[in-house]
Amino acid sequence: MSKVLVIGGGLAGLSAGCYLQLSGFKTEIFEAHSKPGGLLTGWSRNGYNIDGCIHGFLGSSENHPYYYMWNELLPMDAIQFIDYEKMYVFMFEDGQEFIIYSDLDRFQEYLLELSAEDKALIKELVNDTKAIGKLDMSFMIKPRELYGLLDYISMLRMLPALRLMRKWNKITVETFSERINHPLLRKSVRYFLSPVLMHMFVHSAMDQKVSGYPTIGSLGISKLLEKKYTEWGGTLHTRSKVNKIIVENNTAVGLTLQDYSDVKGDIIISATDIHSTVYELLEGKYVDEKLRQAMTKLRLNSSRLQVSLGVSINSHDIPHSFKIILEEPVNIGSEKHHFIDVLCYNEDTNAAPAGKSLFIIQIITRDYDYWIDLRATDRVEYARQKKKVANIVISILEKKLGSLDGKIEMVDVTTPATYYRYTNNWKGSIQGWDQENLFQGNPFKKQLSKLVNFYLAGHWVEPGGGVPTAFKSGRDVAQIICKKEKKEFMVRM
Repeated sequence: MSKVLVIGGGLAGLSAGCYLQLSGFKTEIFEAHSKPGGLLTGWSRNGYNIDGCIHGFLGSSENHPYYYMWNELLPMDAIQFIDYEKMYVFMFEDGQEFIIYSDLDRFQEYLLELSAEDKALIKELVNDTKAIGKLDMSFMIKPRELYGLLDYISMLRMLPALRLMRKWNKITVETFSERINHPLLRKSVRYFLSPVLMHMFVHSAMDQKVSGYPTIGSLGISKLLEKKYTEWGGTLHTRSKVNKIIVENNTAVGLTLQDYSDVKGDIIISATDIHSTVYELLEGKYVDEKLRQAMTKLRLNSSRLQVSLGVSINSHDIPHSFKIILEEPVNIGSEKHHFIDVLCYNEDTNAAPAGKSLFIIQIITRDYDYWIDLRATDRVEYARQKKKVANIVISILEKKLGSLDGKIEMVDVTTPATYYRYTNNWKGSIQGWDQENLFQGNPFKKQLSKLVNFYLAGHWVEPGGGVPTAFKSGRDVAQIICKKEKKEFMVRM
């Protein structure tokens, strides 16, 4: 029986481990943290359960092919999902609000009531979003590395949708906003995901109710996968940081752990940060020019400043997801920020005690080095800056919700240094490479040239990232290994 060693117990590592166990391999996962899950995690503070990852779970309904992929390892019928009526609410400091309803027909009615003069453009956006939402995604379940001629021929049915995708991928939100007459609509569109195609993908999923929020949260999903992995015979090692990949005659044969012990295996999968994998664990010996160029030129996904607030107020009348847009930007670190994103949870999601609320405020940041270096060199100042961020966020939130004095029961702040410390993600990036790289073709391979029996999995080899992408990446690698080793790829059904 071939022995597979997996570096990293995040979503991709757990996925690969589960599928390989089911397919007759002996696997061991080595996770540096005290618990598996990587970015797919959550934590508890003073009775509040903070979700660190999932906003929407693509494939939450049987109407999406990813549902059946998830159901291979997870008891999908036992997981409760919430489909929110409002995808997003934009709150401007002058009191104006703009609502993105999840239902596209209702959204169109809202837009037409707001701006009849933009009727043609509104209908074009909504109709094209619906058309993109009808795209048959089942072809994505199979790894591209295993495509045959028939697979490529079957993709021809996608041509109409591909034309629309190509059209909207070239349109940024700034460019699109210039075509709009109504002032509120024009300034709101600038806060959509960009290019507009990214917004359309997310909105179509919300419209079809195939991207609900799991009430068990990210940590609950992670625990279910961990349970399945160990039930199916996999061995999970936590607090087991890998220092080196052992290579003999250009073949990966084992791992050296932080305690300097060696573990031998027949196949090695790295489901962790690609930068540390190729430059540290492999000492830079297998970085060809194409890989070096990709890692040099591609833009990293952002990190996050996240402030979580446990508040003793009832939030049932507050939107689940809203963006507060500032008239004057706030200075944090070396950056200016023009808005904050807020997620509101109550007891419906087990995030807060009855009658109370959890607010998760996220600030997009690329100030990676500032926060990571600050924590490494001056922990007192690091703590002071975290408190400063929390106070800024509370002040902004109070302008919309009223005074929170005496009502805040819990404050928790995470920074890029937090993500880097717990997941080793390069510079604290939360999804590997930026989504702007998603439609440029994937320059990464799941195997490195000239290194035998070694595979890469996770969002670092799948530009665009995200929860289903990381899961599928582990599944893809398991399928590729099964084919190479002449074993049947098995799923739990």
